[in-house]
Amino acid sequence: MVQSVQKPKRNIESLFPEILLKIVSYLDVSSLMSLSCVNKTFKELANSNAVWYEMYTSSLPTSRMWKRKDVEIAGETLGATSVYEKPDGFWKREYIRKIVINTRNKLKNQLKDINPYTGLPAKTKQVLRDLQIKWKIFVTGKENQKMIEHSNAYLFDSTITIFWNSVEYSCFDNITMIHLYAIVQMPLGSSTANRCGWPSLLSTYDLADHKSAVVIGSDKLIKVVLLPPGLLIGVWKDSSAVAFFMASLHFHKLIEKCTLGTLSWYDLLVFVSNIQLYA
Repeated sequence: MVQSVQKPKRNIESLFPEILLKIVSYLDVSSLMSLSCVNKTFKELANSNAVWYEMYTSSLPTSRMWKRKDVEIAGETLGATSVYEKPDGFWKREYIRKIVINTRNKLKNQLKDINPYTGLPAKTKQVLRDLQIKWKIFVTGKENQKMIEHSNAYLFDSTITIFWNSVEYSCFDNITMIHLYAIVQMPLGSSTANRCGWPSLLSTYDLADHKSAVVIGSDKLIKVVLLPPGLLIGVWKDSSAVAFFMASLHFHKLIEKCTLGTLSWYDLLVFVSNIQLYA
């Protein structure tokens, strides 16, 4: 009996590292961020100094994000050998750091003009629209955890009101902690909906003993609970399930709070693509 020889399975990881690196070099920044979360092999490829140094020296000048002299100085002082001598992920962090600095400087220029009637930056509403912030709450319960993205946000002269509407929330009595985050997406030249971003913690609400919760109104179906500072929770009377969350945030220093970023364990749970950003 002739035994058939089973051919070994081949996958992309079986290719030579040089070929893989060449393939990876064609990816955009958001794709590289996602690739670094696949496994150890792709993490090393996605953090390769060869890939990110090329972006550092070539991509950014064409988008006019830096002055030309920055790139010229880098090119003169760093040869091919010194690029590889840097620890893995060095040029990735440098690339992102420059983008963050550029973004914050741009925001400062946009917020220079002050509205004489409110005393707030006149273009706050426009900046909030341009940033396309994702407002998310991270609800911790006695049995599970849930991350929820906002349903609607309404801008007024000096405040923004944010709603989270769903029928999937857990029982109000089981909630122990709520974190409110603003997620600013990074302008990394990608048109994908789920671009990389950095989270900023705006408020924390401790419901461990529910003593801070105050009922401020009700009707036949729902009671409205206030959690200082400024979070309203609608609770169904018949089941004690959460009907909605609503938060109102004042514009004072709001842009700064949203763009400073927060290092926390939440980054690891929710924004997997950003794990290397803070490495």
